[in-house]
Parts: sequence; C-alpha cells; structure tokens
Amino acid sequence: MADGSDSTERTDWTKVLLKCPECGKEKPVVPDFGLMTLGGHPPSPQFRCNVCRIAFVTSHL
Repeated sequence: MADGSDSTERTDWTKVLLKCPECGKEKPVVPDFGLMTLGGHPPSPQFRCNVCRIAFVTSHL
C-alpha cells in the first residue's frame, strides 16, 4: 500500500506547467521554477520562475 508521498516523489516535474505570478508566463516546473524541500515534506515548486526570482532577489540587495 503506497502513501501520498510515493506518488509525489514520482511526479514528472518536467511535464507540469505553472504560471509565474510575477511575469505571467506558463513554464515547466523543471527547469524554469525549480523544486524546494522543506521540513521533510515532499518536493514542491518554487513560487516564482527562476528569472523572476533572481530579479526579485537582486532588486532587494
């Protein structure tokens, strides 16, 4: 019997599209958003795409 984390670990993130709230473009999670793992939870996509996340961070230096 498989639990919910098994199905999440097998997600093909290269085929999952997300819309970036910053630029409004729809892009695949990998490689354009990236994944994060917090506190032992299954991986989840970053909030912003890499381009917008880098722009956000550098604008707040």
